[in-house]
Amino acid sequence: MAFHVRDEATDMAVRRLAKVTGKGLTGAIRLAVDNELERRGEKLSLRERLEPIIRKINDREYPPPTQTDKEFWDDMCGDP
Repeated sequence: MAFHVRDEATDMAVRRLAKVTGKGLTGAIRLAVDNELERRGEKLSLRERLEPIIRKINDREYPPPTQTDKEFWDDMCGDP
């Protein structure tokens, strides 16, 4: 299994990544692909990514309202 890179900028980028990470070319490509897939969330479904956020929102305690919306807007507008 081989890849042939015909784009000079891509070749240089892979070689630069290999140098800074201390990996070979194959390792650098694998690292870049794994990081991109993780960044895009390919390993988790949308539901799995949203569950912790929804749980955090649902677990949050909100202070009881001190005014109704009408009372708030009446105060803001100066209505008695």
